[in-house]
Formats: sequence, C-alpha cells, structure tokens
Amino acid sequence: MTQFDLSLFNQYLSERKEEPRTKINQELQVSSKSYQLSAADFSELAEERNQLFKEHHLLDFSWGNSQALAGFLVTEPLFYKSDYLEHLSVCQAIFY
Repeated sequence: MTQFDLSLFNQYLSERKEEPRTKINQELQVSSKSYQLSAADFSELAEERNQLFKEHHLLDFSWGNSQALAGFLVTEPLFYKSDYLEHLSVCQAIFY
C-alpha cells in the first residue's frame, strides 16, 4: 500500500454534488433562522475540522457528519449566529 492510487479519491472529490455551506444555509433558512454562514464562517469551521483530523489522525471523505451535526443544531433555539457557530464547533470537537 505504499503507492495508494488517488485517482478514485480525486474523482470522488471532483463529483461532490453540493457545497456543504450551501446545504447548511438552506437548512437554516427552512428553520427560519435569521442568519446564514458566510464563507469566512465556513472556512473557520473547516479549518477547525481539519485540525481535529490531524490531531486525532482521522480521515473523513465527506462533510456528511458535519452537515448532520449542523442540521441537528438548526432545530435548537439558538438565536444568534455566534451561538450557532460556537455550538457547532463544540459538537465537531466532541464528535471527532
């Protein structure tokens, strides 16, 4: 396994259907939240997530788990984007 073929992995990444930030923002909108995640917000969450992977030697091939956590938090009574982002960050840290 010294020469792992990345072609299938790269193909999978190139075929991602929907950007995770778009999906999360759609769920926020459906739940009548008054905020959306900006590109900067999402970049910060993604960086935290990547750091968790490095620290715990993990590999994740999709945003499915993070999107599920974000979707769970949509149903919580979090009225401010800062609270939502903080809770999502904590949930990621606990999950990963």
